[in-house]
Amino acid sequence: MSEQSPFLFGVANADHQCEAFDPERPDVWDWWEALGRVPCPRGSATDFWNRYEEDVELARDLGCNSFRFSTSWARVEPRPGEPDWRALDHYVALVDFIRRNGMTPILTLLHMAWPLHVQERGGLLAREFPDWFGRYVGWVGEALGGKVPYWLTFNEPDGLIADGFTALGAPFPPGPKAGASFAEMMSDVRTAMTNVFLAHVAAREALQSGRGGATNRVSANTYVNGLPIWIQQLLDAVPAGLVERHVKSEKRFLEWYAEHGRVHLGDYAGFRSGEWPESSHFGFLGGAVADLCQHVRSLSDAGIGRALTVEMALFQANWFEMGMLGQLPAFLCPPECSGALDYAAFDFYFAVPHVWSLGSFERLAEVGRRRLFESAPVYAPRLYESLKYEQSLFPDLPILVMENGIVNQRSANRQFGKQPPPDAVEMAEYVEDHAAQIAHARHDGVDVRGYNVWSITSNREWGMPFDLRSDFGLYRVELDRDPTLRRVETAAAAVYRGIIRRMRAEPSVAPSIER
Repeated sequence: MSEQSPFLFGVANADHQCEAFDPERPDVWDWWEALGRVPCPRGSATDFWNRYEEDVELARDLGCNSFRFSTSWARVEPRPGEPDWRALDHYVALVDFIRRNGMTPILTLLHMAWPLHVQERGGLLAREFPDWFGRYVGWVGEALGGKVPYWLTFNEPDGLIADGFTALGAPFPPGPKAGASFAEMMSDVRTAMTNVFLAHVAAREALQSGRGGATNRVSANTYVNGLPIWIQQLLDAVPAGLVERHVKSEKRFLEWYAEHGRVHLGDYAGFRSGEWPESSHFGFLGGAVADLCQHVRSLSDAGIGRALTVEMALFQANWFEMGMLGQLPAFLCPPECSGALDYAAFDFYFAVPHVWSLGSFERLAEVGRRRLFESAPVYAPRLYESLKYEQSLFPDLPILVMENGIVNQRSANRQFGKQPPPDAVEMAEYVEDHAAQIAHARHDGVDVRGYNVWSITSNREWGMPFDLRSDFGLYRVELDRDPTLRRVETAAAAVYRGIIRRMRAEPSVAPSIER
């Protein structure tokens, strides 16, 4: 594009967290909540479905020129294969209202929730999942293609898989299968990862072959885990190279064993029966070697090299991006999925400042395990470093920061009788500090096009009771105590309004960027 592209200051929300529950159109989180797996169902949430005009106008009054939201797959397809065009008309009205208020819509197609009927047929593990997802996206594209310039297929695919298919993080649906071993969980992780890649490509093809064509730019926003960048680089390199070489070595071993295994099987049988002096070709040592070879073969038959690749990919934040770069093995990311990005996007929240900050590492881990946002480590300069790293990965793509926010950490800790950590912040200063890192990166030539604060209002944070420990809203809504759901401006909203005004007035700090 040769035209000037203004920087996008925005806010964001997600369908399940803000749209009211519809019993005729349940999603997996409604099922999860009905099972009692989390303490608080969404109920009416903020009733964004009926009050979207109010929230869009609040964003406009902040000075925002973009608004990110998500469509509910469960509303668009309430029964398998049957689109609800009234639901799609609703989202058309929402997009048109965003545009009339001078804002660019950014649309997420799957924000941690999918229809219950999809889950009942296998969910993300079903062989047909990419086709189901592509069909749903085709309907949304038919309604909104050409009106939405930025599309996101999956919100935080890394967290979606780690939390939803293992017992290692916060409990997200669908959860690991009852009684599943670690190996079984990793097998499901592998299937889900591959299906996410295939579904992403199916969605991109559906959008760009339909209404609006290539003007529908497609990405997925990953989660930056906040580690020092050099550690992240090492973690990214493991599934990209080291373990894939292990897979190749495993293949060579199996080929050798197929040719020479007969001799060693005799040793193995004799050794295991205690008769090695008579039956072994090579005595005790030969029997031991045969035993080891048989054990390695059994591991290889179980795909240990591939399992290690999956584990190494899962336990770091960039496996989706590594796949897009063609740096994952084909069994995990099919070659046709590589390069299917039109822009780069990520979410940034928390970070440890230095490798020797051991307490910060533990607090960061507690965010993943127990969602202790009020104690999460904060280090704003890591956002600048993450933007530089993202640019090094995708030098030809513009970058959008899709989510950035915090709870009022000091206030939340004090309310619940806890001592705030030394780096604890309130939302207002957090937004100020992180917006400064955006300006710094743009000044240094990073092609960052947008910045979204999470979120426009309070919402039903995934599976958490609503209080100060789970409230990321620029506008506070007393979800459980105020039946009118009144939006109340916070200090952070006033600060963000000032940031937008100031950065627009100082082009030397926040320059316009040509694409």
